[in-house]
Amino acid sequence: MRHRSVRLKIACAALACIAGGAVTAAECPEGFPGKPLDFWVGYGAGGGTDLISRTLASIIEEAQGWTVAVTNKPGAGSSVMMAQLAQSEPDGLTIGITSTGAISKVPNRNPESPYSIGDFSYLGTAQLTPVSVTTLSEKPFKTYDEMIAYAKENGSMTVSTATSDANIFFDEIAEREGVRIILVPNKGTAESLQQILGGHVDAALLGSGHVQHLKSGKMVQIFTMGDRRAPFAPDAPTSADLGYDFIGAASYVLVAAPDGLAPEVRTCLEQVLDEAVTSDEFAKLQASYDQEALNLGPEGTAALLEREFARFKDYYSAKK
Repeated sequence: MRHRSVRLKIACAALACIAGGAVTAAECPEGFPGKPLDFWVGYGAGGGTDLISRTLASIIEEAQGWTVAVTNKPGAGSSVMMAQLAQSEPDGLTIGITSTGAISKVPNRNPESPYSIGDFSYLGTAQLTPVSVTTLSEKPFKTYDEMIAYAKENGSMTVSTATSDANIFFDEIAEREGVRIILVPNKGTAESLQQILGGHVDAALLGSGHVQHLKSGKMVQIFTMGDRRAPFAPDAPTSADLGYDFIGAASYVLVAAPDGLAPEVRTCLEQVLDEAVTSDEFAKLQASYDQEALNLGPEGTAALLEREFARFKDYYSAKK
């Protein structure tokens, strides 16, 4: 396995840009790609990441005149796809689309992971995927402070979640506030909604499956994980606003290729991705799902992954 520093790869790409001047998608290497590109999606068909991947593929085909095939390779939190991507030829023809947690968290949680952070070239991101703590409007709390007061008064509170390692967030809240938080695990958004809408739990940790209920006034967003407010709940504070710096709180749709891309190919792909993510067509898709396109760029993406990878490494090492 290749485990060269991500910073080294960024520096090399930056030097290539300085030497060759600003590169646009129109200045890709002559004849590239020459063959269809393969977009490998680390999750099943029909989900949010799948839709994003297919939309980006369509935009790139139209803008660049390339052929882009999309293949779903779900399994083990996207690690099945990422393991295959790490072993693929770094010719720029195979691109993986997953979540940032597949890099920052999964290799640290699984000591026998066949890949790690240094095995990929990070082209950028397509979207921030907000994760939020929500509750029913009829509950006697609408804010974070009111939620904590409720938990103290009742001796505990229950939170429905399909998020692995949600205890990372709620253990810290419980310790800081001196409350008991009981996590109720489930298999996904649909089950979380059933639990919260049925009044079986006090709150739920959700992505965006609850947006229609926010709009109807049936649910309230207490706060959003990370340091960016959700586009569908701009008035709800972030966990950063509340003084928390949770590990893995911010999840992005990640676009990566195998390590070892030629600098000119890498820069080409970075520019093509950025053009697609910042296109009007992609913005319309995001708006239709109350989401927002966001590309951190190769440097910003690598910096985020390095920071979160190191934090997850420390976290899981301390648990051993």
